[in-house]
Amino acid sequence: MLIDSGLAKGVQLPPGLPAPIVGNTVIEQILLLELHPSEIDLLICTHFDLDHAGHHAAFTNAELLVQRQHYEVEGTVYACVV
Repeated sequence: MLIDSGLAKGVQLPPGLPAPIVGNTVIEQILLLELHPSEIDLLICTHFDLDHAGHHAAFTNAELLVQRQHYEVEGTVYACVV
């Protein structure tokens, strides 16, 4: 299980937002644990902001759990993934 997939590298944030402090991506962190994204079977998305949904597409075997309201507003689970 993973909660949120973090900010993708190279994403341009909207003007006026502070630059993020960037460390290892969630994928890099998972690999440090000797896991692979395909081994994650549940991805819980708290909401679809770029800093929470940047790597959803990497978790190809995960069931995505998201609040109905967020899904209905976005229309697709990858709406904010760059």
